Amino acid sequence: MQSIYGLTERMLNVAYTSGYSVKVRGSATLRRGPTPVSLFGTKTNTIHTPVALRYLTEYRCRFTVPSAEQLLSMYTSLNPASIAWEKIPFSFVGDWFYDVGSYLRNLETAYLYSSTFAGGAVTRAMKSRGYYSISGFCTDRTTSTSASGKYAITTHTRSVLTEFPIPRTPSVNLDLSSGRLLNLAALITSFTKG
Repeated sequence: MQSIYGLTERMLNVAYTSGYSVKVRGSATLRRGPTPVSLFGTKTNTIHTPVALRYLTEYRCRFTVPSAEQLLSMYTSLNPASIAWEKIPFSFVGDWFYDVGSYLRNLETAYLYSSTFAGGAVTRAMKSRGYYSISGFCTDRTTSTSASGKYAITTHTRSVLTEFPIPRTPSVNLDLSSGRLLNLAALITSFTKG
């Protein structure tokens, strides 16, 4: 826990800088097993392609000196909608399925920091690796053929950001972890006993 002096020093250090940069990176890997694909409209010609896809997204943003309100927002929420959502009983349970709380906080950050946004870029990359195996009959139905090989496809794009990125609206998440399922069971049990 820091003292009021440490907090003040941190705020002053940020306030007296000429600006700062932020880099955020996220990646995901998707693996998919062999998928048969029909060739020439027959089931005798198939391609089996197990695939590994890797996605990477990186945001780089530059900001100017933050205002006092922006410095204060590092420690508390100034958004009345966010405060109202947190005051609703059991709103955290709703966040498990549709994350309104994080969306409101991210939206507040976007609006607060959009005035100090000096520029940036977003980089997106995708790499696909796999192999293929083709076997079957040619269109004359008398000749058999087979082939196999490996492939790799890489794409890379970069675009300039002219304004602070606005967060996406949340999506429904029905995939709960075991800990959340146990918490949900405990909440239901406490309501049925109470």
